[in-house]
Amino acid sequence: MAKRKAPGWAGFPEGAALSLALYIAFQCLLALLTIRGILPEGAAFRFQAGSGAVAACCGGILAIRHTNAGTLWAALGSAAIFAVALVLGGMLVCDGVVWSRESAILLAAALAGGILAGLLGSRRGKKRKQPAVPARRAKVGKKA
Repeated sequence: MAKRKAPGWAGFPEGAALSLALYIAFQCLLALLTIRGILPEGAAFRFQAGSGAVAACCGGILAIRHTNAGTLWAALGSAAIFAVALVLGGMLVCDGVVWSRESAILLAAALAGGILAGLLGSRRGKKRKQPAVPARRAKVGKKA
């Protein structure tokens, strides 16, 4: 029995939850790499932005697979929920969000990951068989 897809936006929170979990895992990896001296501190922001885009892309692909909404809408919906979760998490942990160029870039990277998922996660249609062309019959009494 095939698993049914959720109607409308019901799969968006699943994709956003995956995005958030991946982003937290990437941040733990970033902390480990920075503490060990493998990744210089100057490259930490680029790693954060890239990990946000990758996490949003993975969550968007999951949302595409679990909903009947269009591919771009599902991916962008999941990425938007992920971006809102990042803002709310920043407000909760840091007693407010300081809006700067870097925070705008992080949110743009999350939405760009959603757009990328929408472009890469397009459903491929089933291959349709070409109707067979009936063989031509020679008319009776005529030579070919």
